[in-house]
Amino acid sequence: GGRRNLGHHRGNPYRPLSPATVGASMPPGGSLGGSARHQPVHPEALPSSARVTLLVCGHAISASLLLVVNKWALQAFPFVWVLTTLQFLPAAVLVWLAGVMGAIEVDRLEGKKV
Repeated sequence: GGRRNLGHHRGNPYRPLSPATVGASMPPGGSLGGSARHQPVHPEALPSSARVTLLVCGHAISASLLLVVNKWALQAFPFVWVLTTLQFLPAAVLVWLAGVMGAIEVDRLEGKKV
């Protein structure tokens, strides 16, 4: 078949899909279950492509460095769970402090979530 219109138009990539396009992917009866109302997404609510690219690259570099540092650390200190705990505790303390200072919103620790 031909190319389908997925709502990606020049000048407005956030334009909602047309009912005809959405209907083409719906099951018979035209319902996805529940109340599937389409609400347009405002461009300000979505991160820019440059920001997403920066975050993905930053995460990849961070994960790669963590892998290399952990391999080096395990050669010098071969106690895996102690090393994991020593890495986790400062991260947990920093998140807690950021929450106390109001920099981020931190969910309460609940036993059933642990």
